[in-house]
Amino acid sequence: MFRNERGVSVITAIFIITVIAIVGTILAVQAITQAEETGNEYLSTQALYYAEAGAYCAMMDIYTNNSLTVSSYDFGNGTANITVTQNGNLWIIESEGICGDTATEKYARRKLRVIYRH
Repeated sequence: MFRNERGVSVITAIFIITVIAIVGTILAVQAITQAEETGNEYLSTQALYYAEAGAYCAMMDIYTNNSLTVSSYDFGNGTANITVTQNGNLWIIESEGICGDTATEKYARRKLRVIYRH
């Protein structure tokens, strides 16, 4: 009777190892995906901050010089590209913040529009 049951323990061990390997692979893939999503969220938030900073710099430039003297602000790891239209005493400032490395496609862009009365 024991001779017939010796192969069952080997098959059970192989099955358990296979299940553990599959579960480990699934957990590793989820961890990598979550890390990438966190990185993307970080870049997106930074791009929004750069867009806000660019809009603020543009408002200060308009306040000081009554015109926009630059169309782009560099913040080290990111930039803010500014476009402005004027309608009387209203200034419509569109700021696009870009963060990351556009060459490696690991970057984010965020846009915002500010209506400034001066």
